[in-house]
Amino acid sequence: MHTCKLEDHLSNICSKIVLPCINSIYGCNRRLRRYNLGLHLKKCPASLVVCSREWNRQVLSTESKSEMKKLSKSYVALQELKGEMEKLDLQFARSDQNLVMDSYKYSRVHRNSQRTEIHPAHPLLPLRKVFKKSASPVFVIPDDDAVDDSSDEENRAKHLHTLGNPDSNFKKFKMVKRYPKKVNEVLKQCNLMIDSEVECIPEIPKGENIRKIANGGTIYTRRCLRVFRRDEYADHQRSQHENTLNSLSELVVRCPNWSRGCTFTCSRLKPKKGKIRFSNYLDAFVSTSDTVLHPTTPALHHLMNALPTIVQYLPSSSIRSLSQTCRSFRANILENCENRGMIEVIWKKLDGVGWVEAGTKCSFSIADHAIEMEWKPANELCEHLSECPYRDTYTFRKERVNVLIREHFETTENVLQKYFRESYELIADDLNALRPPDLSSEEY
Repeated sequence: MHTCKLEDHLSNICSKIVLPCINSIYGCNRRLRRYNLGLHLKKCPASLVVCSREWNRQVLSTESKSEMKKLSKSYVALQELKGEMEKLDLQFARSDQNLVMDSYKYSRVHRNSQRTEIHPAHPLLPLRKVFKKSASPVFVIPDDDAVDDSSDEENRAKHLHTLGNPDSNFKKFKMVKRYPKKVNEVLKQCNLMIDSEVECIPEIPKGENIRKIANGGTIYTRRCLRVFRRDEYADHQRSQHENTLNSLSELVVRCPNWSRGCTFTCSRLKPKKGKIRFSNYLDAFVSTSDTVLHPTTPALHHLMNALPTIVQYLPSSSIRSLSQTCRSFRANILENCENRGMIEVIWKKLDGVGWVEAGTKCSFSIADHAIEMEWKPANELCEHLSECPYRDTYTFRKERVNVLIREHFETTENVLQKYFRESYELIADDLNALRPPDLSSEEY
C-alpha cells in the first residue's frame, strides 16, 4: 500500500484497527476493533434508552383534589392500612399519588411553565425541577393566602358569568343542587385520593375534548422516564408494562362490591414461579422467588468471594437493591459487574452558560427478568359472592306462580288446531288442482 494512503486506510477503512467506543464521549472506556463496534453497541453501558410509556390517573372528586393540595403543603404523613396496602393496585396508586402531591409543592407559576398543548390541565409527571440563577431547584411551598393555587378550569368557572355581560347585569339562573360524588370506601380507608384503575388515554390534548375533564374532573398523566441499557429495554417493557401495568386488573381481581367496602381479592393471572410485588425503593414491580432463605451470617468475606458468581443470575433491579445494602457490597459490585451497569452523564446548571457536563456516574437500572405467566379462572370469586357481607340479598316467594293460566293453554291449542286444519285443506285443494284429468270419463 502506498504511504500516502496508509493514514486514510487506518482512520476510515481498516477493520482490525483498535478504536475507542462510539459512545466514548458519554463515558464508555472500552477499546475494540472496528468490526466489533456494531456488536458492542448493543451491550454498551453508555448506550441508554429512555422509556416513554404513559398512563393516566383520575382524581376521585373535587374535594379529593383540594385535600391533596392541602396535604402537599403540610408535613402531615398519611396513614395507611398495611394489610390492604399490600395489594399491587393500591401500592401503585399510592406511588402515583405521591408524585401528584409532590407536584403541588411547587408554585403554580412553575407548574404552568411546564404545561404543553397535549397536557394543558396539569403538567406531565414526574415534574421537572425548575432552576433559577442560583443554580438550585425551586421548591416552594406557597401560602394559601399569598398565591392563587387554583387550576385553570376553576379560574374559568369563576369568570363565566361575566362573559358577554360587561355590566354584570345578568339574569338569575335556577340553582341546581349538586350531590357529592360517592367515594370508594376502600380507597377512602387507605387515604387514596386518585382512582386505583389505570387508564391509557391516547395522546390527544387532554382538555375539553375529554368528557371527564369537561365535566369538571382532573386527569393526571405520568410518564415512565426510566433509563435502561439497550439490551434491557425489552425485558422492562414486558415485565413492567405488559405483564403488570396492562394486566393489573387480572393480577388483582376485586369483589364487585368493593366500592362499598369489601376487601376480598383474588387473581386470574399468576406467575408460574414466585410472585410479583411492588418495591417502594425501586418504585417498580419486581418478581420474587419461592425459595427458602437460610439464616444470615455475619461473615461477609465468604459472600464477597461468591458475589461475582451470584450476580450473573440476578436481574438489574436486584443488583441495584443489593448495591445499596452496604458500602463494601457496592464497591465489590461496581468492580466486578461493569458489564451489567450503565453509565449516565451528570448535568450541571451554570449561570449564563446553560447546562454543562459535570462528569459521569455508574448505576444499575430497575429492569427485571420477564417471567412466564399463567391464566386461571377466579373460582374463589364465585364462592365469595354467595357469602359477601356487602351483597344485596333478595327473598323470593316459594309458591309456584303460573306463567300461563289454563284458559290460555286451551285458547292456544284451539288456535293451533284451526290453523293446521285450514292449512291442510288448502294443501289438499292445491293437490287436486294439479292432478291430471281422467280420460276415461264421459266428458272426454
